[in-house]
Amino acid sequence: MVATPAFAHHYTILLNGLCNQGVITTDGVDKTFLYRETTPQSCNDVIGTGVRVKHTVIGTKGTWLMIGEVNFDYPNEENTLFLQYPLVSGSKYEIFATTNGETLTYLGGGTYLLQGQ
Repeated sequence: MVATPAFAHHYTILLNGLCNQGVITTDGVDKTFLYRETTPQSCNDVIGTGVRVKHTVIGTKGTWLMIGEVNFDYPNEENTLFLQYPLVSGSKYEIFATTNGETLTYLGGGTYLLQGQ
């Protein structure tokens, strides 16, 4: 399903403890997601896509948005960002990185804030 402007949802998200400010755009039914950090408030330029999954992340079982990211400052690394779903300010995020596609390194986590919420 391709998002149209009338049906897509847009969320501005701030990751606690990081200067990352991202924008999440959904397909309108919250099944697929586009993610970008390209605003002046962002630490670096990041883009990614993701899906909603039921999974256990760092001991928390539930529904998460799993977003694969490319950070242009680290071209040999791919990040996986997990956002607790539904998207509500104060929910958890966790982020991991890999350089070989096999070994994940935990980069950190915390809570996120939806701007304007």
